[in-house]
Amino acid sequence: MMSMRTLDICPKKTAGFTLPELIIVMAVVALTASLVVPNLDQAYKTVKGTLEKEEVIGRLNSLGSFAFSNSIRIDSNAFIEQPILENYLPDGWSAQGDFVFQPNGACLGGNLQLFFLEVLIESRSLSPPFCQIELDE
Repeated sequence: MMSMRTLDICPKKTAGFTLPELIIVMAVVALTASLVVPNLDQAYKTVKGTLEKEEVIGRLNSLGSFAFSNSIRIDSNAFIEQPILENYLPDGWSAQGDFVFQPNGACLGGNLQLFFLEVLIESRSLSPPFCQIELDE
């Protein structure tokens, strides 16, 4: 006769982690996340602000070309008075100063102040004939 063997489904020594070990690991992960997440949010805002500023400066650097291609005179009042420039800068950004771009694309120079949500971000003196703003490294 054949003897029947019993199959141990759950051996007495099982490999794995105990509940206290798992709770300690979860507590360490939660603590680490609570320290890292606020810093990630601040880093994201900083990078986003820098990229937006670079985009705005790029658009301001192309004002001469824009004035030439649309045959318009551009000064700080033009952003308010001319519908074609209404959405030239992203929301919240504005440019003020005594700068002037002629319809032929030439810049007469002047000063430019760049604002975001009414806070001064950049103030530069523009040199004719191109009036380019150099990005800070």
